[in-house]
Amino acid sequence: MPARLPLLLVATIAILLAACDGDDGVGPTATAPEPTATTGAAGTGVPEIDAALATLFSGDRAAVEALIQYAPTECEAEPVGLGAPPQCPEGVAAGTAIDVLPWAQCEGTYIFPEKIEPTVDLLTQPGAVLYGVYSVEAGFPPGDHVAMYLKTGATVRPDGAYAVFLTGGRVTGLHAGCNMTPSEFIDFFDLTEVYLAPAPVPPSGRTGVVIVDAILDYVEAGDAEALDRLVEFRGIPCIATPEGIGAPPLCRPGEEPGATVAVFSLQTCEFEYRREEELGSLLDYVGGGRLHGVYESGAGNYWIVYEVDGPSGPGGAALLVEGRMITSLDTTCGDGVEGIFSRAGLGESIVQP
Repeated sequence: MPARLPLLLVATIAILLAACDGDDGVGPTATAPEPTATTGAAGTGVPEIDAALATLFSGDRAAVEALIQYAPTECEAEPVGLGAPPQCPEGVAAGTAIDVLPWAQCEGTYIFPEKIEPTVDLLTQPGAVLYGVYSVEAGFPPGDHVAMYLKTGATVRPDGAYAVFLTGGRVTGLHAGCNMTPSEFIDFFDLTEVYLAPAPVPPSGRTGVVIVDAILDYVEAGDAEALDRLVEFRGIPCIATPEGIGAPPLCRPGEEPGATVAVFSLQTCEFEYRREEELGSLLDYVGGGRLHGVYESGAGNYWIVYEVDGPSGPGGAALLVEGRMITSLDTTCGDGVEGIFSRAGLGESIVQP
């Protein structure tokens, strides 16, 4: 998680991409806008959760490690099968209660206190994206709330969701997701109740919608990497022969018809799907444009519309935000922003003057 400012889910810029030391290029450019932070109760509205988030985003490794609450669990000498108890350390008798942290990825396991360092690395990594905070039923890993994140370095394809399970404001388990997208994670754990707090009055030129304002900041800063990290490629079955405008994507050599391929929806002069290597950066389409407005399109969905000067005159480009991700791009075909308004049925902009 970002090792800089406490991230309070609604009252801050939720996607804090601090520079990291690795070679994956994650993090904002030097010109990226500094995120703003608020303090106090503006967050989830649950004090122990807000306190835990503040610690997790503090970058204080000792404080984060102290937040972990191990579960005394009876060990077995030779555990068998998924969900089995932890294996007894050498010299420890079967049935002895030992401290462990429940951990799951594609299957469940346990982490011993003496091997907790990689977990602390995960919990303090820079550049993670906080996706949401939810209530959760008892299960494995255990917890009464879960904070979901996207992993650092999940460039473009957001299939790196992981979750921190909290009980009474302490970290009581983690789930690395097994390459699940946020929506798959939500379905898997049947997460329904989202803890949010009323957002403060947004500054001039902003909406008060966390993800939308973060995107506006990235476009203004020319931060292509941060923007593209929010692109969601969705799985669609491919077809063997072309079927015209708007048809599913064509299969490539070696792909069986009906195989699911990851594509992004793009509207130019006609509707099409593009794969990751075909899309390029979204900044190529909206960078340098003038913000025309932000328009709500259904609950939690927004169109961010830009006026863009092209070789043939003024045009437009619009990003569709669904939930926490960018799911579609609409570029005009000689009809300016009016064409986008007509296709999307847009109303009044929610951008504050």
